[in-house]
Order: sequence, then C-alpha cells, then structure tokens
Amino acid sequence: MAIDIVLVASKLVIGLATASIGLVADAVHSGLDAVASMLAFTAIRSASRPADHDHPYGHGKAENIAAYTEGLLLVLAAGAILYEVSHRLRGGHQVDVTPLAIAFVSGTIVLEVARSTILRRLFKTTGSPSIEALAADKAADLLAVTAVLVGLVSVRLGFSWGDAVAAVVVAGLILWAANATGSAALRE
Repeated sequence: MAIDIVLVASKLVIGLATASIGLVADAVHSGLDAVASMLAFTAIRSASRPADHDHPYGHGKAENIAAYTEGLLLVLAAGAILYEVSHRLRGGHQVDVTPLAIAFVSGTIVLEVARSTILRRLFKTTGSPSIEALAADKAADLLAVTAVLVGLVSVRLGFSWGDAVAAVVVAGLILWAANATGSAALRE
C-alpha cells in the first residue's frame, strides 16, 4: 500500500508537469491500487474470523465483496480516463516529455515486474480471491506503465497522439483487470 501511495503521487506530479494523460491515467489506476490493497487487507482479516451468531457460515464472503468493489472502481476509472482522452484528442494539447519522466516510468516497470511476480506466487499458495484480484491488477499495471513509456517515447519521436493512445491502452487494461476482479468476486 505504501508503494502504491508513492507511485500515485509521483505519477500524478510528473504526469501533470508533462501534461501526459497517459501518466495521469496510470496515476489514477495506481490510486485505485492503494484502495484495492486496503480492501484486500480488510477483507482477508474479516474472512479469517470464525463463524458467529450473525454469520453462522463464517465471514468468507468478505473477500468476494472486496474483489467486486475493486472491479467496480476500476470500471469507473476507465470511463473517466476515456472521457478525458476524447477531450484531449479534440483539444490537441502538447506533452512535454522529459528525461526524468522516461527514467521514472522505466523504473516503475522494474518495480511492477517484481510486484506482479510476488503476488502471483502468493495467490498460488493461498488461493485467496483478493490476492488473485491484486495479482491480476499488478499484471495490468505492468502492461499499463509499459504502454505509457511507449506513448512518451512516441511523443518524443514526433507522434503527438502517442500519449493519448497510451491512455486508451491504460483504460483498456483497467477494464481487463475489472473483468478479472469481477470473475474472482463471483467464485465461491
């Protein structure tokens, strides 16, 4: 969760400084990662409690509810990103691609490879739907930040629409992750 908060702040600051909709979209996605981490933590703690008078079959569904909530938040974020991309494409804004932005996004790719790998291994040992949802989301994070890097490099090479295309890819990956989390939520 702490990593997600630092990533959100960094992506947002650099995205706003460079006017990159792709990086801002990825910041929104990372912000939802922080929320998802909190949901998963809370759900796993709740699900591990024994059955009681009000919950005679236990609290296991808490993880499914957390995965469903994460999926819903992801769908809303993707819609907002696509809305903003449509405005940006019509307005023709300029993205200021700096070496710092490219270096930061490249470092983020390395970080996301590590996080995605760790969560996939953790899911294999626990079978937790919340961890499965987080693992799917981290895989989407890796692809999203890679798309942002390609978009920034494209802009640097003279393709002004590269950043907007990267944001559309980020929105698509967010929707993919929402589908995965929804699938995890529906499992019993």
